[in-house]
Order: sequence, then structure tokens, then C-alpha cells
Amino acid sequence: MGNVWLVVVPMLSLYLLTSVCACASQNQDCTSHYRKYCVEGRLYWQNSCADYEEIISVCACGCADDFLTCRSDCTCTPDCTGKECGSDGCFSNCPPGCDAGEDCNAEGLCEPACVPESCADINKECGYWPKADGCGGDLDCDDCQYGEICDVNGRCQPLSECVHGFGGSLTQTFGRLDGFLHYVVLPDDYQCPNDDNHVRLQVRMNGQYYDVPVNIEATGNLDPKIYHYDLYADLYGEQWNEGWHTTGVDLDYYYDLGVTSSSFSGATLEELSAMFENEIVAGGRISVFMEAFDNSGGHNVHRNNYFSDGAIVINPQTNPHYYLFRFSDQSF
Repeated sequence: MGNVWLVVVPMLSLYLLTSVCACASQNQDCTSHYRKYCVEGRLYWQNSCADYEEIISVCACGCADDFLTCRSDCTCTPDCTGKECGSDGCFSNCPPGCDAGEDCNAEGLCEPACVPESCADINKECGYWPKADGCGGDLDCDDCQYGEICDVNGRCQPLSECVHGFGGSLTQTFGRLDGFLHYVVLPDDYQCPNDDNHVRLQVRMNGQYYDVPVNIEATGNLDPKIYHYDLYADLYGEQWNEGWHTTGVDLDYYYDLGVTSSSFSGATLEELSAMFENEIVAGGRISVFMEAFDNSGGHNVHRNNYFSDGAIVINPQTNPHYYLFRFSDQSF
């Protein structure tokens, strides 16, 4: 007489499985007994809407690899030594299983289910904190009000003065800098690192600050006006994530945003200074597409031709707002 293995499936998981599936097919015309499907060592009927119906049989040897039948031979020996939940190594679970409000840990023991902590629980009122909720999840604690900035401890502080020392984590290539706009240095702000034909953005990323000069006046034989255009569109590349990103961020105004040179309007240095002062306000999250000039900052935040165009994006997570720039001799 061969061995017969008793397969025990926690009734809570069965209840959740059947109740969730039943909701999916409400008000649909489903054919009963459409096919058989095996899960957690039990063979069920399913209707044509993939809802689970009654149990056909408990599989002594677990489910077959195709999940359509029971396994025909018991070549696997279940092992639940020292375990009260989780896999038995033979396509089923160890008895008795966990109760409601419990999770099965990696050792096969039941423990109280993890209750994620909130931003308030960990004393954060701003910022993005990977794996900080106590259960392995990330916490996004929003931005501070305009005129405030999120400090390294996740607290909103009055906007501080400009910084004079910059970080060293950028690689000298084209990329997207995701961080928090700390300060906007206008050409007439002589207390800060500045020059006379750029606005310099100071962006905080992972506790360090980076210098990003943006042309607001052309030099040489070109029309001194810088041409600009703004639009709302999805953030190009992966979602905002504090850091320096160099893969999949080769932005092109025409091919990726559908913008042509005719959309741009020329503006003087004074007009663009006012735009930065009023619209690109320090304290919030920002993404800057740019070419790093060294490990402390980047430039070329304008049309650079073919898949390496610079741009500023404010509100990159909630409602991405692009600011695009070009020179008078660039046509596309």
C-alpha cells in the first residue's frame, strides 16, 4: 500500500482566493465547469470567467507542473519539520497555516503581520524614503510648501541661503538629475556663485548640492534672446527617483515631446530671469536633463540636437511641467 499524504490548505487563503475571484465576474455570462485548475494541492472546477467553483479532489502528491491536473506520482517527500506554514517542498503548504493577522516568515513560522508605518510614525514630513515603512516598502512624504525645503532628516525648513560647495557624484555624461531645487541664483545675485548670462540652479541630491547653469542669454554673433517653450507631459524615462540617471533618458524635443522650433518664443535675459524667479521656485522636486561638465554639476540645458536635449521639469512626480530652451539658429 503506497503512502498517502494529507494536504492541508489554510482556509483563510482559500476564502480569499474564492471571494476575490467571484467579484471579478459579477454581471458576466460565465459557463460553469469550463475547465479544471490545480492550485495549492487542490483540483478545482473553474468557469469561463476564471472563477473557482467546487473542489474536485485533494491532490495527494500536489499539483502537476501544468496546474491542470493532480501530480500522478508521489516522488516528492514533503518536509514540514519545524514549520507551521509555508511550502512543504512538494507543491503544498505546511499545516496548520497562519491565522488572520499573521504572516508566514522565511523560516516557516507564523508571526504578527507587518503594519506599515506612515510618514508621521517615523517623524518625516517631506522627502522620499526607500524601504522606510518598516515592512520593506518606500515612503513618499510629499514636498514642502514654497519657501521651504526638505532637510536631510525629512523636516521642512525655511529656505536657506545658496551654497558655495558642491557634490561629487555625477559622471561626466548626459543624464537626468532628480533631486530637490535648493536655490535659484539669478545673474544679479552676487552673494552666490553666479555669472551674467545664466541662471544657476542649485539642486540637492542625496544630501549633496549640484550646480546647474542654464543659458538665459546667448553670446557671440547669435541673437541674444533665448527661445523657450513650456508644456505638460509625462516624465521621460523612468519615474522620478532621487539620483543621477544616465540610462534611458536621452530626451529629444521633436521625437519624444512632439515639439518643433516654431513653438518657441524669444525672451530677453530680464524676462527669463523673471520667469525663473516666479515659476521655477525652490523647495520642490525637480528633474534636469543635462550634460555633466564634471562630477559637481551640469550644463547644456537646452536643445542639443538628436536625443540629448536638456530640459527642466518641475513637479516631476505629480504633474510634470517641462521648460525647454533653444538658440536662435536651431531649427527642427
